[in-house]
Amino acid sequence: MGPDITHCGSTGCGQIAKILNNMVVFQNGVALAEAITIGQQAGMDGGELLNIINKSSGGSFVGMNHGIKSMVPGTFPLKQFPARYALKDLSYALLLAEDGGINAKGAKLAGEMLRLPFKWDMAKNIGRQ
Repeated sequence: MGPDITHCGSTGCGQIAKILNNMVVFQNGVALAEAITIGQQAGMDGGELLNIINKSSGGSFVGMNHGIKSMVPGTFPLKQFPARYALKDLSYALLLAEDGGINAKGAKLAGEMLRLPFKWDMAKNIGRQ
């Protein structure tokens, strides 16, 4: 949790802010993962690319923390924010969008990306039961 306490409005607005903040974090994570992968495939060092992004207009908390600690080195600690929690928050954000008649394509794409590890894990176990 952050150090700041903010009054968000009427009952429920704090939860809305939390869910939508997390939606932005997850979309940012997808964008950073793609940028690092594309940069590496093009011959650039992923750490150097992330360093440039973080000093430029694409810089973010996600890049300064998750990007440096996990994405570039390719180490993903098990005791971090679980993907299933991310999918839960993202599903709530998508319900809010749907209720407002908004097609949140970026959030939907982030959800697809977050589901991939579960699909891969299930695919590994097909025929092993």
